[in-house]
Amino acid sequence: MKIKIIEWDYPDEIMGVYKYHKRNKFIYLNSNIAHPKKKFVCGHEVGHSIVHPRVNTMFLKSKTFYSKDKLEREANLFSLSLLLHGCDFSEYTDINHVCMEYGIPIELSDMVKKFTR
Repeated sequence: MKIKIIEWDYPDEIMGVYKYHKRNKFIYLNSNIAHPKKKFVCGHEVGHSIVHPRVNTMFLKSKTFYSKDKLEREANLFSLSLLLHGCDFSEYTDINHVCMEYGIPIELSDMVKKFTR
């Protein structure tokens, strides 16, 4: 896949950035976010790199979770698919517990429910 992943000291609002430049792919992760959430954000940005590789994007806390934008929905689904592949949901008390364990933003709990079926 050849993606360079870089941690960067971004403000709290910016969780991650995907950048395509001269046939090179870069993912910038906010170095200040907790490890489990960083995995979700990284998966989200990898989704951008695969599904729409030449579109530069920024993962913003206040915009990305509720976005109706097709690119952001696809990246969220991609990350959830990576994280939840093989998950035994019976080991968790509820969807919020799953979200907490996997670093998935609680705002995406409705999307997570689709994986339990």
